[in-house]
Parts: sequence; C-alpha cells; structure tokens
Amino acid sequence: MQLVAFNKKPKVILTDQMEFVPIVWLLSKIFKTGFVLMARGDFYAEAKQVNVSSSLLIYLVKLLMKINERLLCKTKALVTVSGYLALRLSSKIQVPQNRIFTVNRSVDVEKYSHWSQLEAKRQLNWEDRKTILSVTNFRFQEKVKGMNEILPYMKTMLRGFPDMQWAIAGIKGSYFTFFKRNALEVVGSMERICFLGYVDNLPLFYAASEFLVHFTFLDAFPRVVIEAQASGRPVIANNFGGVPEMICDGETGFIVSNGKQYIEKACMLLRDKVLCDKMGRLGKKFVSERYSPVRIGKQWVTILES
Repeated sequence: MQLVAFNKKPKVILTDQMEFVPIVWLLSKIFKTGFVLMARGDFYAEAKQVNVSSSLLIYLVKLLMKINERLLCKTKALVTVSGYLALRLSSKIQVPQNRIFTVNRSVDVEKYSHWSQLEAKRQLNWEDRKTILSVTNFRFQEKVKGMNEILPYMKTMLRGFPDMQWAIAGIKGSYFTFFKRNALEVVGSMERICFLGYVDNLPLFYAASEFLVHFTFLDAFPRVVIEAQASGRPVIANNFGGVPEMICDGETGFIVSNGKQYIEKACMLLRDKVLCDKMGRLGKKFVSERYSPVRIGKQWVTILES
C-alpha cells in the first residue's frame, strides 16, 4: 500500500495469503508488473477444514478456489515451503514447472538457545518430571485427528513412566472440547496431561521438555518441528506432508508409521538421556545450517531478482 501511496511502481507484488490473490492480480495489472504467491500451507486441504454449516459460504469458498486457480496460472512464481507442497500444488494448478520453487521457512537458532534444560524446568516447576511436548492447533480437524491417533500410545507411555507428563500447547479451537473428552475416555485420567493453551514463549517449553511429538494429517511444513530442533530437542513425528524433509531420521529425530514404532522410539529417548541430548545437538546443527535466515534470504533474493 505504501507503493500505491507514493506512486512508485513495484518490481513485483508478493502475497502469502491465498484469499488475496485476486487483489494482488489486479494490482499487478494496474502497475503492469508480475506477482508471486508464497504458499505456506496446503490451501486445498485447509479449505476442507472450514467448520461451517452454511451451504452459501461453502459455495463461495469453492468459487474463490476456482478463481484463484485461473489467476495463479499467470503468476511469475509459485513459491512453496516444502517439496511435498510443491508436488501437491503442481498437480492442482497449471503453473509451468520452471516457475515453481521451494523455499523453506527460516529459524534463528539464537532465539531458541536462551535456556538450558535445567533452568527451563526450574522456571516451569517441572524438575521432578519428564515432559513430552506437543504443539497443535485445535481449530483444524486433521491436526486433531493426529493427536487422537497417539492417545492410546500416550496411555501406554504414562503407565510405563510414572514420572512422565504430556504437555500440549496450542490454540483451543472448535475441536478442543472433543479432543479433551476423547483423551479422558482413552487415557482414563487427565492428571498427567497438561493443557497449556496458547503460549507466547514456546522456546522455554521446548527447552524444558525431553522431546517433541508431532502427529498431524494436514501440515505441509510444521514450523514447530524445526523450532524444537533449534532448541536442541529431538522430534518424533508421523510420516506425513513435509515432515520427512525436516528431520534426519535416526539422527535428529524419528519418523514413525505406527504406534509400535512410536512407543519404541519414545521409550528409547526417555530411558537414554545421552542419546536424547546427542540427537538434540545434531538437530540444532542441522537447523542452523539448513534453515538460517541468511540462507533462506539468499534464496528469496535469487527468485525475486530472476
């Protein structure tokens, strides 16, 4: 909008919001320049997550998607956050392959290095327990589906480790009550399941945990996976979306495909702190090399200047 106010012609117009594509396309026509979409998620899958009963609203969402498909054929570049998402969108949108790029999101490791695990545990009064952390968004059904899938495994873990707790951070959306009720039914007790709600200081909670567990059926590039590794914590995740691109399986975490594998890997990390810490250090190194703001910034400069 500043470019419009000062009557300057932009070299390119960038948006990361699918719903703004018609406006961005119109501005590109006015200024006779190109536009770029940065796709941070699978908007086809996310559109299905809209929890509405209005048939009119559902129709309008589908109509907007069709309009955007037509407009995106004219984009100068479709930039996705993962290789998985690039393949997914290229099968839906007729954008030439030479205009599709993958640029991951960046993480500044220094912002996730303020606390040692001991200091973080003391601050949260978690010194006497081992904590498995999950971070999700209860507004999306397919994210909650992933959380529901691990409930029986968490029940087994809680029984096997009396000093363990499961801490869950995330926005309490429309599916939260359903999940909480299901958790009580499956696990049998909520005594060692800690619902944190939205927290604005996630690095502290990463630092205080043993590792992150992330099960989902929606994410194309779940940022929490690299944030946890930036904090020096291993990650156990299911084999979905862009997650396999974000973890060095067996080195910085584990990609699992069933409950038996999850329990095996989780028990391994809880019982072997030396291994857990080693994987955490490798994860921090991996993230600092692959997802640094400088590296990601250079990739963006290359795309926008081409």
